Amino acid sequence: MRSNLRTWLGGCLTSLALASLPVHPQTSDTSPVVSSANASAAASSALIYSASFRHSADFLAGVDPEFGFARPSAIIKIRQAGISLIRYPASDLANTFHWQRSVGPQNRRGLQAGGMAGAPAPQESRFGPDEYGDLLDKTGTSGELVVNFGTGTAAEAADFVAYMAHPIGGGLVNGVDWAARRAANHHPPAYPIAYVDVGMDLGAPADERGYWMQGVPVSINAACAADKISCLYAFGGATRFEKQPAVLPADWRDGASLSNGDPQQSLYARYAPVAAGSEIVMIDGAAWQGLSDLASAAADAKVYTIDYQSGAVSFGDGVHGAIPPKGSRVSLTYTSGHHDGFVDYYRAIKAVNPKIRVCAAVQDDSFTRIMGAQHLYDCLQQQAGGNAGVGPPQAGGNAAEFSFRIAQATPASTAAAALTQQRVNQHAGANAPKVQLVLTD
Repeated sequence: MRSNLRTWLGGCLTSLALASLPVHPQTSDTSPVVSSANASAAASSALIYSASFRHSADFLAGVDPEFGFARPSAIIKIRQAGISLIRYPASDLANTFHWQRSVGPQNRRGLQAGGMAGAPAPQESRFGPDEYGDLLDKTGTSGELVVNFGTGTAAEAADFVAYMAHPIGGGLVNGVDWAARRAANHHPPAYPIAYVDVGMDLGAPADERGYWMQGVPVSINAACAADKISCLYAFGGATRFEKQPAVLPADWRDGASLSNGDPQQSLYARYAPVAAGSEIVMIDGAAWQGLSDLASAAADAKVYTIDYQSGAVSFGDGVHGAIPPKGSRVSLTYTSGHHDGFVDYYRAIKAVNPKIRVCAAVQDDSFTRIMGAQHLYDCLQQQAGGNAGVGPPQAGGNAAEFSFRIAQATPASTAAAALTQQRVNQHAGANAPKVQLVLTD
């Protein structure tokens, strides 16, 4: 019987790693690696069948630095390695990626927030959705799109999927003809998107991968409130943060929360939207007063305005409202949300294209139990147990040695996948045979 376990060995593959792969004729079949969770993993192919394009990584070895398109050498190596599916965006950028900043002319694109604690600096948008789609076209691979769960919405995800996969003439999504916009960016045909991941590697409650779910729940589904992360991920909700440093739209570094001393500056709550009236804005720990506008504020008044939808907190110009002193720290206590949950993303994405498989990025027992047989998911994204520290092959490295390390990690990965499969079989009812397990990293 064919298993629903699909093993993707190249989960952290960067374009730099692609450049280091040996160019050689295809020596094995190019079908996806499919293995049984109960089978013995005695051997592992040296070929890599799927890869994540780490948008924020050093991609100069595989992508033209000026135009963003993949170099012919990278395309050749992707084909010869037998890669059949490429995920984008990935790694430290996926959960905070606002895709519309990355389309259109290169000189008009915005920056992206590297939302992980280890890489919070702004990231360029040279390799955008259209460059990714071009890579899929030229390599003959299918696409796995990761949509923003950490700072996005189900509507934004649906728009992204529509831009990538909606056919010309397919109609409007959220009032916009996204296929026509894609055509205006020189690609009328839809890109071959097969999977959509709702977030990436989520579910760790003690670190930054929880994003808005890290906060103290204010609004949460009462039926599953004891399982905080899984419950909030499944159904959405609102959470509260205390004295969280402010950020800039594409800069989450520590220094971004410091006033630059300029008039009319704006800093942002990290996880908008902000519930109206829930905020306390502090400058070096002292609370300032919120106003609807600053037109009548005195020059030294410690006041601000806030856009609750975007989370933008704006200060005065020294004539109408004070300027926070240069170097002073801006922080916020606020309620974040309401945020959409997986069920909202699933519904919105399927409305755009019901053939695309939608994967959840949380796969523990509480999530599968909470979702049960009533709430659908097509696949579960699972970080392969035991693969920590394997990493991609490095420039000048030995591909055979890398494959050996992957093979060593396979038993632990297989055991973890078998446990997840058991949970799916136990809780997903009639949907269980349709659920795929996607192993990454």
